[in-house]
Amino acid sequence: MNISEMEMFNQSYIDSFRAVYSLVGYEAEQLYELYHSTAINDIKSYQSKILHKVVRATFTLFKIITSLRDYNSASTILRMIADNMTSYHIIYHEEDEETRLLRHFLFVIDGLKTRLKFLSEHDLHYDGKISRKDYDELCSNVTNAISDSEEGIILCIKQIKNLSLYTKYQNSIDTYIIKKNWQFISIDNPVGRYKWEDMYKLFDSNKSMAEMFVFLSQFVHGLSISNLVVDETIDKTFEPYYSFGIALLGKVQRYIENDFGLSRDELIDGFQYSDFCHNLILCLSDDKVKEILKMIDDIEK
Repeated sequence: MNISEMEMFNQSYIDSFRAVYSLVGYEAEQLYELYHSTAINDIKSYQSKILHKVVRATFTLFKIITSLRDYNSASTILRMIADNMTSYHIIYHEEDEETRLLRHFLFVIDGLKTRLKFLSEHDLHYDGKISRKDYDELCSNVTNAISDSEEGIILCIKQIKNLSLYTKYQNSIDTYIIKKNWQFISIDNPVGRYKWEDMYKLFDSNKSMAEMFVFLSQFVHGLSISNLVVDETIDKTFEPYYSFGIALLGKVQRYIENDFGLSRDELIDGFQYSDFCHNLILCLSDDKVKEILKMIDDIEK
């Protein structure tokens, strides 16, 4: 995969990845400073948290490749990044504002109901293997988690029923709530939902990108392809993952710069004094560094 302006970064996939991460990582940190509420009905903060999580995961991907040379783990992390980005796109790039809010609260309900089911299925009883104090603390934590999940679900349902869409499509939406279906295809038809493969295509029309995301399930689920031997000692093995990582970071950057009403000047304010900037400069080719230094010199004159 060819990467535009790669010559700026020593014709290196590694330096290109590091450089793009440095730029997007700084913007993600700036965004998270502005939007970091943990409230599930603070939509912008929820979006910010997802993008911040994705950027951190891309750094983990980079470390797994460069330090551990672990192809299977890199494949799994890349699929996780892709799934996060795909669900973000389906939910928060829904054109209609109320449908976007509906998908958001259904998405949260899906997670809370799954958590609640897991917690409720465990019948705790003291067997003497841990201290009574630790057991009581564990029971208290589980009880609080169940209560928090139930309260969150009630809040989400209340928010959904306050939407004008609910009056018009009550039967469909009630079905979506019961089935935790944020992947619904059409709001007026309670039957069916997008498959992940379909959502990948909606997220990115590039056929190779969607096919790659589907293929990565082999590694996530430990299927036979994940047992094939690859040469993890050479950089060329990981070049496709650098390319896909760079492409996904590019999408994160567009979301950061377009979804929150912030100017790029606000997002990169102070960048030149940060470690992110230092890391970016280390990735530049000698010719590019000379070009920038000359530009600075001309400005100072």
